[in-house]
Amino acid sequence: MKKASLKKLLICTLLIVSGKSFSVDFNQPLPGELDSSTSPYENDNGTSEEEDKNSFPNIFGSTPQQYTEEELKNAVMNSQDKEWLKTATDEGSILIDPSPNSYVEYKTEDLLRDMYQKADTQIGFTYIYDTFDYADSTGTFESTFQSDDSAADSVQAGYLTFNYRKYFQRNIVSTFFQGNLGVSFNSGKGKFGDGSLSRTTFNLWLFPIDLNLGAKLNFGKKVSITAQGGAVVAPIWQNRDDREQGDDDKDIRQVGYGYNASASIDFSIYNIFPNFGMDLKKFSDVSDMSISLMAKTMDISGFKREDFSVSGMSFGIGFNFEYL
Repeated sequence: MKKASLKKLLICTLLIVSGKSFSVDFNQPLPGELDSSTSPYENDNGTSEEEDKNSFPNIFGSTPQQYTEEELKNAVMNSQDKEWLKTATDEGSILIDPSPNSYVEYKTEDLLRDMYQKADTQIGFTYIYDTFDYADSTGTFESTFQSDDSAADSVQAGYLTFNYRKYFQRNIVSTFFQGNLGVSFNSGKGKFGDGSLSRTTFNLWLFPIDLNLGAKLNFGKKVSITAQGGAVVAPIWQNRDDREQGDDDKDIRQVGYGYNASASIDFSIYNIFPNFGMDLKKFSDVSDMSISLMAKTMDISGFKREDFSVSGMSFGIGFNFEYL
């Protein structure tokens, strides 16, 4: 009886061991055992390293990886990965050029194109050679500040103007407001009625302030034409060196008014010489730099000395900087 029971126990044990070996060989799970065909830990399924790239587990890892659109299309991603991919910026993008072993190359001209007409503010300065007409009934200005006699030490320095421009809109035709603040210096020795030179030196400063509206017509990115005009207010200050400080006729101050207009042809240095433009952009917020060749006319009168006026046309050169 005991021998029969022992024999039955050995037979059952042998059947269990044989069944387990059989199920392993044929990938059949036993009760309570994970199905290896669905387990992410046990199923390599003979996949190669190349095929495993589609899972890209390192999107959030420390190892930088980039993938083509085709790889992303076939990739297996969890919900967190998908949400991140939807909101990824260009800087954080994991997409690369679909062609293998290639990279995207940007030309300098392409980078400058992105900055073209993005700014709405411009500052600059202009030098205008002084060929304006200064009229007074006695001819004092001409004999003092425009004398050909070297002994008269006549100086007529021209106008240095600082400008600020605010664009209303940017397009093929751009419109703007511009304010100009100028300064002009004149100096020379006075003359007596008989033509002999005085030892007294007279200095005359003009400070024209322009309030203009204007438009800019663009011929492509390299060349444009600008026209502007408006009112001008011009304080002047005259002094002489033969009077003591505080004397009534030591300093004479007056204010005139009138109008001005100007036109210029502008050349964009950024777009003509793009490498220079990129070098300047590296250490400044300047998005464009241009050089202007201009002509300006103005008519100023209404001074306390009623017979004095400034009128005519002159020419100059300007440097302009647009900044973001």
